[in-house]
Amino acid sequence: MPDRFEKIDGAFATVIIKPGIYREADLYRRGDRAFVGYGRGFVAINPQGHTSHPSVQCDPKDIDMSEADVELVPAGHRFEVKPKAGRSPAKLRGVDGGRRNR
Repeated sequence: MPDRFEKIDGAFATVIIKPGIYREADLYRRGDRAFVGYGRGFVAINPQGHTSHPSVQCDPKDIDMSEADVELVPAGHRFEVKPKAGRSPAKLRGVDGGRRNR
C-alpha cells in the first residue's frame, strides 16, 4: 500500500502560485519526500525552488521548519524528510485530519 500524505506539524512554506501572488501552505510528507498543500492536492518541492506543478514555486528560504520535529535535507533534485537531531522517530507521525490551507 502506498504511503499516505501526512501533515508535518509546525512546518509551513510560502509558495508563489502566480507572479506576485503568494500563499502560505502547510508542509506534508509522503514517505521521505516533502510536499506543500496546494488546493485539494499536494505539490512536490525541491531545493532549487521548483515544484511538480509548472506554475508553483517554493523558494527554500521561505520554508519554516522551526517548530517541526523533522528537517528537510537536500538530496539531489528533491528534499528528504529526516528527524531533527535528538528527536524520536515515533513522534514524527500525525495526519492532519482534513485541515485545509489558509
